[in-house]
This record gives sequence, C-alpha cells and structure tokens, in this order.
Amino acid sequence: MITRDTYPHAAIAHARVQAFRNPIVLPANGFNGGPIIPNDDLQMLRHCRWRRPVDRCESGLDFSNTIAGEWNYLGPIYDHFGHVMSEMIHRVIRSRIIFGHDKWLAVGAINKRSTEYSDLPNVYRQALTAVGITKENLLIVNSDSVVERLNICEQGAQLGAGPTKDYCQALTLFSNTMLDEHFKQQARSRYVYVTRTGLPLQGNFLGESFVEQLFSDAGFEVFRPEDHALIVQMDVYRKADVLVFSEGSACHGVELLGALGEVVLLVRRQNHRAIWQRVLAPRAVIYEEICCEELVGSAVLSREDGRPREDYAQYRFDIEKLASRLNELEIETVPRVDRLVYLQRCESDLAAHIDAVRKTETLLLAGPEDIAGMFSSLSAARGAEPEAVSVEGHVSDVISADHQGANSRTVFNKFRAMGGRRRVAVFESKGLSWMVHPIGTSDGRYCSDTIAVSDHMTRQALNGQSDVVGARCDLWRMLGGDIDLSFVERHLIEDVLADFIRAERNSEDQSVIAINNCVPTDSTVATRVNNRLERPYHADWWTGDAWKIIPILRYYRPDLRMQVLDSRRVGLVLIEGLDPSSTILTDRYEEICQQWLGASLVDYGLRRFLREAKTTSSARYLVRTWRHASRVAS
Repeated sequence: MITRDTYPHAAIAHARVQAFRNPIVLPANGFNGGPIIPNDDLQMLRHCRWRRPVDRCESGLDFSNTIAGEWNYLGPIYDHFGHVMSEMIHRVIRSRIIFGHDKWLAVGAINKRSTEYSDLPNVYRQALTAVGITKENLLIVNSDSVVERLNICEQGAQLGAGPTKDYCQALTLFSNTMLDEHFKQQARSRYVYVTRTGLPLQGNFLGESFVEQLFSDAGFEVFRPEDHALIVQMDVYRKADVLVFSEGSACHGVELLGALGEVVLLVRRQNHRAIWQRVLAPRAVIYEEICCEELVGSAVLSREDGRPREDYAQYRFDIEKLASRLNELEIETVPRVDRLVYLQRCESDLAAHIDAVRKTETLLLAGPEDIAGMFSSLSAARGAEPEAVSVEGHVSDVISADHQGANSRTVFNKFRAMGGRRRVAVFESKGLSWMVHPIGTSDGRYCSDTIAVSDHMTRQALNGQSDVVGARCDLWRMLGGDIDLSFVERHLIEDVLADFIRAERNSEDQSVIAINNCVPTDSTVATRVNNRLERPYHADWWTGDAWKIIPILRYYRPDLRMQVLDSRRVGLVLIEGLDPSSTILTDRYEEICQQWLGASLVDYGLRRFLREAKTTSSARYLVRTWRHASRVAS
C-alpha cells in the first residue's frame, strides 16, 4: 500500500519553481525548468527518466512572482499524448494519498501568453479529466515563481521505469472506481486489436490494414484510439481479455490502469522494446512480444544533419512469421497468408505516407533516390519466394538458437499466480531463492506460504539420516499441508533427481513441480563443472547436467505430464500428474545416477535432445493456463 512513509516526498516552504524553457521535452536541451530541489537526498523528486533526474535549472533567475497557499506539484504541460501519459501525470495518485490535498500546480513554458485551462492541449486536458483535475483546482504557472508551500511526490512511473506493485494496486482501485461511474454497465469486446492505420503521417507498420483483417476475421474488435476519449480507451483496455497493440503511443493509454489481461505487443522498433515492456508487462496477467519487423526505411530527413529520421521510419511485417507466432499464442488461427497481397498493401501505404509528408510544411521529404529505394525493397520482397523455415536447419550439435520466452522467474510466478497456489517449496543450495516473491492481494496482504529447502534444512528435517532420497522430508508439517507448487533450482543431476523425489513425496496429484536449468541451447553450458572460461558462446550461463532429468523422467515415469518451456536462457520444465506413492525413482536412484553421471550432452547430441524435449512457447502455455483458470473462476 502507498503510505506517507513509502516513497520520497517533501512539503517545501517558499519553493522556487522555474518556468520551462522551450523546447520542454527534447532530450538535448529539454526539461529546463520545474521545482528547484537543492537537497541531495530528495533528487528523486525531480523529473526523472529511467530512475535518474533529467531536468535542470538556470542560475541567476529573478523569482519575483509569488504564489500564496498550498499546492501539489503536477508537472510540465505538454501536447504529446505519449509523453503526457508516461511523464506528466504520475504524481497525482500518490500525492493525493500522501498529502491528502487536491489543489494542483502545473508548470508551462516561460511567458506563454495564456494560463487558461481552456487553452491547454486537448490530450493534456483529457489526462487531467481522467485523474479528477479541473480548472477549479488547477493553477498554471508560466513565470519563475516562489510558492508558499509546494508538496512534491516522486513520480509513480517514469519513461523507461514502470510502475511498482503497490502503485499498480492504487491505480487499479482509482481507475476502476472512476471508470465504473461512467461505464459500469457498458459491455466491451473481449478481444481488441489496437491499430495505427489512422496515423498515415507517423512511423508505422506498412500494410497494417491487412493485419487488421486477420484480427477482425478472428473476432477481434479493431480499435483506433485516436477516435475515442481517453477514458473510453481505458475502459476498453481494462475489460479486454486479450489486448494486442501495434507498437506506438497508444500503448501509453494504459498508464492510469493498474491491471490488464493478456497483452501482446507487435514490436516495430527494437530499441524501444524496453520502454513498452516497462509500461505493459507490470500491468498484464500475461505479456508477450512478437518481433517480426523488417525495416523499409524513412522518407523523412532531419533538417539539422539531413539524416533519415528514425521516428518516422516505416517497417513491414515478416508476414509468415507473424502468422506463425499468432498461431503459437492461439490468438487466432491463420492457416495461410497471401504474401503478395500483403506487400501490395505495403506499397499502397508507403505511397500514402509519402503523400502525407509532402503536404506538411514542417517535415523534410527524402530525395527521389531514397524514396525509390524504399519502393524497390518492397518490390524485391514481393518477387522473392518465402523461405521454408525448419527448426532442424537452425540446430547444430554445438549451439542452437536462444530461447525466446520470458525468464524463468516471470514464467514461474505467472503460473503460480494463475493457479492460486498457496504452499510453495523452493529446492536450492542456498535456501533463499531469487525466484519467488509472495503473491499480493489488492489490499496489500500476502496469500501464499513459501518455504526454501536448502541442503542444511533437508539434513535437519531428516534427523541426520544419510539416505536423503529414501527418507521423507517433512515439508507437510512446515507448510501445513501438501506442497502445491515446487521449484527446483539445481545444476547437477543427482541433486535435481533427489529434489524431484522429495517434492513429489510431499505433493498431491494436482500439484506441479517446476525444474529450472533443463534446456540448454549450447553444449558448453551443460557441463558438470562451472567454468565460464570454457563457454565461448554464453559465458555467463550454466545449466550443469540438469538437462538429463527430461530423458530420465520420460523413460522411468511415462505417467507424468511434462511441459518443456522456452523460458529465457536455460528453459523451464513443468511436471504434472504426480504420484506421491510412486517408489520407482527412489528404488532405482543409485542405478540411475550411475548410468547418467558419465553422460555428456555432446555424446547424447544437442539436436537429438531438443527434438525429444519438444520445447513449446512459455507464453502459449501461460495463455492456456490463464484461460482455463478464468473459465473455472467464472
């Protein structure tokens, strides 16, 4: 929960506030203005990006204007939707909670003629309306001033730094209350595709109308956010079970929401992925990215140096890869896409974009040769035959393609939350796992019991018995019931196998065991000795020989249901259908270890192992789990 002691804040008497010098946002010389914070321990109250201050103040200013009374600092005034939502609005919810005050001070550009509410940019006014700020409780400052008392709270989220868990909880409570007042009885689509086809002047995916049709045929509502008020956008997004964004500023429409369903981002610019991850992932039950973009070029040049402007760059989809990824995520079934038709749409969209640029006076259009080159790249793609993609073609006996899923921590905790699994045991050497965090409820309480099982705890629980496999580790007594979910974080097969036996012995038939480090994509990370100097491809990765648990269980325990997931780096295995009464592995533990300790992945064959493991998308598996849990709950 957000309290007065949770985050940096201050009430500053006679605070000096510098009006912003134009341009307000541009990184080279932007954010020149705002409250002056001289205290070293309060620097996070300044305007921050990526959790570090980016604003600055000039010296020798005349702060002759005075403002009486107590005010909460709101932030800069700006006219770009994405920046307003990601940077200018995130002090409000926290400030209300911490200060219990509802009069706001916004800072504009120096000597701007008007300080009237009605003259504010429309996107800024919509954001203020959403958080309950009106002309009656807002003061706009456009000169260097001294404020009698200024309350300042750290931003709840920043550009490049997403919201914390308790801020998401506060946003959820606020937004649900506010939106229910307007739209509680309003039904919305469960499946929504947020498109950018209404913005032909911007940097875009070409041929997006083709993709719109794919989603429309699959039962999605195609949603153009620029046609709707902000609070309508928010209500549509919060009620969607599946929400797909074509990357762009529309993603910032979720900034005042704390909880979303399943969110998929169609990535356009690889260098912007981290920004959108921090906006969308903390709010989503499931967050997935689809990266299938190919750069066509930019038809807009910088007036300063004549280089192509990246923010106006045009991309096209690798349409076959997009269709394949959509099928993997079970968002829609795309049996076949017509590549020729798609590329023809791309050429049409590129022509419309160039025409839109040509009609503006503020943008510099690229020369004929550059534009011809963009069309030539599309023509070349249209004339080429799509390449057949084979997983076998990417696999060697030394190294394979890296996994594309989320990291094991994310996958494990998402799976844990979806199943409402309360009693969790973590098996690892240190007994203090980086993997597991308690699951929070909306009122800030925790709803799970977690125990870390170290070697030392195991020995204590076994009362000094040397046969750690054959004896029962009394985790039931520690947790107050059977283990719902176990996580095994080991590297050597004898430890992995022993911990699996212990976990299953203390589980029930509906429990799940997750094992990390089981799916190496590089033979050199799968050695029993941890020597980073002998890992030329992934020096910082080490799985040990935990991978052996997959063929061992497939051979000795075919009754188990095993899902091998592509979690980032080292994979994750989820095992269901447990039988606590089974003694097969216990009885043959020594035999199994003797048989497998000397085996290496090079001898077994990485190609063979990956083929037998049948690795599947972690996002796809989580989607199924979440949808099943939702159906059961409803």
